[in-house]
Formats: sequence, structure tokens, C-alpha cells
Amino acid sequence: MKRIDEKIKEIEKKDKTNRILFYVIIAIIIAFLGYASTAEKTIKTQGETIEKQLADLQESYDAIVKTRDSLLDTRKNLQMSMTESEFWNETMKIYQETGKVSPFFDYITYGADIARKSENIAEALKKISDEGSKGWLYAGKKENDDVMSSDNYVKVIYRSDGTDFNFNSKPKAGDIVQLTINSRNLYGSANAATQSGTTIGSWQIGLPAYVIQAVEKPGNVIVLELSYFKL
Repeated sequence: MKRIDEKIKEIEKKDKTNRILFYVIIAIIIAFLGYASTAEKTIKTQGETIEKQLADLQESYDAIVKTRDSLLDTRKNLQMSMTESEFWNETMKIYQETGKVSPFFDYITYGADIARKSENIAEALKKISDEGSKGWLYAGKKENDDVMSSDNYVKVIYRSDGTDFNFNSKPKAGDIVQLTINSRNLYGSANAATQSGTTIGSWQIGLPAYVIQAVEKPGNVIVLELSYFKL
């Protein structure tokens, strides 16, 4: 009889322990659910804040672009009223004040009907070649000797030797080019440009660059050594 009583007490003790453990587990689950609910609300609030910040940044960026375009239009209107000599003097003034080669790109590629002296163009090209930031870019593949494929990364906007060209012309040394796609990373060598090696800079879409040399790699791949200016 005593042995049976001991067994009953032992069972009751285990049952009590199990009930305590059960309550502890239930408490943990409830606490976890409460934490998860709070965390979900926090994440949702943070997400809404980030979305608003992104919208504000986009609005600020759009305003900056609009202001920039307006200033560029104003500058072009002023340039159109200049003589060739005034235009060149203004170019040199901006270069001396900023230390950047960007005004030489503007001088060379400016589309208005302002006659530019060949010696000034030669000096501008030399300044760009010597003083611009350098890097290599994978430009795409050529379709034939003179034409790039339709998915090329750059377009030719100026050819210094005076020969015919269009946007799809294969770039060559002395050309000024622009990107046809988003901004691209630049590399330290022709091989690195085709193998996505370590980047040394970034060339922004819309900005011109000068072709120091154009190298053809196996598979009709064209890589360019560029001199460009950083914003």
C-alpha cells in the first residue's frame, strides 16, 4: 500500500512539473507573438518612413536636374551671343577657376554655329587627354569594321580627324563619346574591363569622354581607354 502511495505521489509530482513547464511554454509563445506583432508594426512604420524619404529624395533630385538644365540652357544662350574669341576666353576662364576639363568638352562639342579655331580645338583635346581622369571601359561588340552592334554601350558624338561618323560608328582614338546606357564602372586595364576586375572610377551617363585608344579583343569586343571628368 505504501508503495502505491509513493507511486501516486511521484506521478502527481511529475504532473505538476509538466503543468508548470506547459505554462512556461505558453507564456513564451504569448511573449513571442507580442514581440512579433510589435516588430511587424515597427518594420511597417520604418518601411513607410523610408518610402517617404525616397520620394523626397527623388523630388529633390528632379528639382536639381531641372535647375541644372535651366542653367545649361542659359549658358548656351549666352554662348550663342559670343564671338569665337570670347567663347575660347570664357572656356579658359572656367578651366582656370575650376581646374576641370569639362569646359573643353563643351567647347569642342558645342552645337551652335560658332566657328572654332583648329589650334584651340587641338589645345582643348590635349588638355582633355592629359588632365582628365583615366579608365578603361567595355564598349560593346562591333558588327563590322566601322559599325558597332545595336546594343553597344557608347555613341560617337565628335570625331577629331574630320572623317564621317554617326552614333553607331566604332569608336577610335581621338573621338569623343557618350554612354547610351546607365553610368558604368571604369577599370585599370583593357583586360580588367572585360573581366570585371577592380574598378577605379565611374563614368556618368550624359557626360562626354575622350577616347585615348580603342582596342579590339577576341570575339569582336571593343574596349576603350578614356579620359573623362568627374563631377
